[in-house]
Amino acid sequence: VGYRQDDSSAGAAFVYSSQRRSLSAADLGTLPTYAQPTNVYRARLGAGVMALVPTAVFTDDHGTVPHVEPEAGGVDPGLRFGVDHRGARLATVMLAWNILQHFYPYFDVVDTDWSTELEHALRKAATDAGEAEFYRTLNRLIAALQDGHGTLSGPGMPVGGPLPIRVELIEERLVVVAVATNVTTVRPGDVVESIEGVPARAAYDELAGQVSAATPQRRKQVAYRFGWGPPGSEVKLQVRGPNATVREVTLARVDPPSTLSFPRPPKVHEIRPGVVYVDITRLTDTEFKESLPSLAQAKGLVFDLRGYPTGSASWLGHLSREPLQCAHWNIAKQHRPDRSDVEWTTSRWSIPPAEPLFTTNRVFLTDGSAISYAETVMGIIEAYGLGEIIGEPTAGTNGNVVQNDLPLGYRMLWTGMKVLKHDGSRHHGVGIRPTVPVAPTLEGIRQGRDEPLERALERLR
Repeated sequence: VGYRQDDSSAGAAFVYSSQRRSLSAADLGTLPTYAQPTNVYRARLGAGVMALVPTAVFTDDHGTVPHVEPEAGGVDPGLRFGVDHRGARLATVMLAWNILQHFYPYFDVVDTDWSTELEHALRKAATDAGEAEFYRTLNRLIAALQDGHGTLSGPGMPVGGPLPIRVELIEERLVVVAVATNVTTVRPGDVVESIEGVPARAAYDELAGQVSAATPQRRKQVAYRFGWGPPGSEVKLQVRGPNATVREVTLARVDPPSTLSFPRPPKVHEIRPGVVYVDITRLTDTEFKESLPSLAQAKGLVFDLRGYPTGSASWLGHLSREPLQCAHWNIAKQHRPDRSDVEWTTSRWSIPPAEPLFTTNRVFLTDGSAISYAETVMGIIEAYGLGEIIGEPTAGTNGNVVQNDLPLGYRMLWTGMKVLKHDGSRHHGVGIRPTVPVAPTLEGIRQGRDEPLERALERLR
């Protein structure tokens, strides 16, 4: 008899796997109940159709029993289908939907009618014309997960170069927050009114609807893809400046894209006497060790975690005299279909105290660009009260990532681990909430101010 068991372990991405074991008849008594050959899963599929799925099957030297001979004139097993094949599109949707139906761990907290999503995807896939249409159909399933790790690549995927500006959704408007050094026609604080004649907010909403995200703070981060298209091609924008005058500008898309972000201080910088600014998203472990003497002498510390940390989390050991633990990592073993029999294993890791111990006069900056590992770090800060958290909520997505290769050349990524906060409460779709909420404003952008950082300095004693 053979049975399937899904084994996983925490600690890195792509750690999930499946095993198929074969045992002799003499070993049947050692199998758990869910893997007994007599244990058959029954489900109503609608329209009077039933599914009966054994969780274990009998085998012999030639495979599972009963043996089925291929039909005469059947499909050549070496035949390869493309996106233009209707049956192949439908099969790809079915496979993607079923993988997520059985193993995505957050359907209990996301507001998604997964069965309805299947119906919509099958109807669209049946008539999709070309790779671009089918990509959008398949990608809608990923977006419906409301998973900040959820992504899809493959035929029909939009590609191109971005505009030489970065925009963000601020006060419900698309605001330019950074521009490339060679751009003089657009300035930070300009509001984008339209792109190629399409209202900017409508274009942004269309883009945001194609992105999987667990929180609004994460979804608005997709604005960096605003205006993507063929590299070198030109785009006409209408922008509104501080004097309320609307002007038309033309920008050329660039490739490779420029690294554009709101300007920050140097990664370790005495921002005022006795107060040191530390950008954890740019600081390596080696640079942190080199900075230890100045950090140990600081009277106040500002840690910037608006983004993804570059090094390890060991620096947190300098903030506590006691060991620190991460959130709860929960790995599921799915024994029966439709998440009806799930065994959970839980693990955590610790950070020991480290010398020297830093001042307790410290604050932490974060926002929706902090996702996954960044939220692990922020979760420790939140749980142990290591300092005030200033800014906006994080992405609300943490846990190891699963990678699946699908037919027709598609690959999907999604979160396979259920992460719960230190107190056992929900993290997904919630994230780490600031103790002092501060969001950038249009006026602040126009003045070149970093308002969350300003508030952080105000909060230091």
